[in-house]
Amino acid sequence: MIERTIRTGDDRVKEKKMYECEFCNAVYPDEEKAQKCEKNHKTLKKCEVSRWLPIDESWTGFPETVKVTFDDGQYAFYKRI
Repeated sequence: MIERTIRTGDDRVKEKKMYECEFCNAVYPDEEKAQKCEKNHKTLKKCEVSRWLPIDESWTGFPETVKVTFDDGQYAFYKRI
């Protein structure tokens, strides 16, 4: 979590303390909300290729699908578009 101090105004300075999520860069007025946002993001544990395509079907060499496993043991499949 990143703490920001923002100054506003011309002659009069007003400081505002904001908190930023390090994953998505969302800014919150209080630390508790920023921490809740950070804890909500899943972090990667493992990424593995699920399916490759032959060169006749895809000349890019990139996999068609990958399986991503997160720290909490949950996983998701992602497909190239």
